[in-house]
Amino acid sequence: MTDVSQELELSHRYAALREDIFDAWINPAVLTRWSAAQPSWQTPVAEVDATEGGSYRLSTRTDTGDVTDSRARRFVACTSTDGKRFSRISSGRSSQG
Repeated sequence: MTDVSQELELSHRYAALREDIFDAWINPAVLTRWSAAQPSWQTPVAEVDATEGGSYRLSTRTDTGDVTDSRARRFVACTSTDGKRFSRISSGRSSQG
């Protein structure tokens, strides 16, 4: 058996303010408008507490009724090299039902 290790790094520059991009990830009302992978899918649950130690939950319902529930255990406050504070999700799990 061959052990193959791969790493993928993606980046994208958005024509938007940093605050608007951040808001798209932590504001439940905004998150539900874009997070579904297909136009016919829905996001019935979007719960975000982006404070340090807060949690994250996102459910996606496909057009066939399958639901995927993603949760993060906690947010961690971080500071970038340019001094800006931000939050990141420390770990999570997904379940399908």
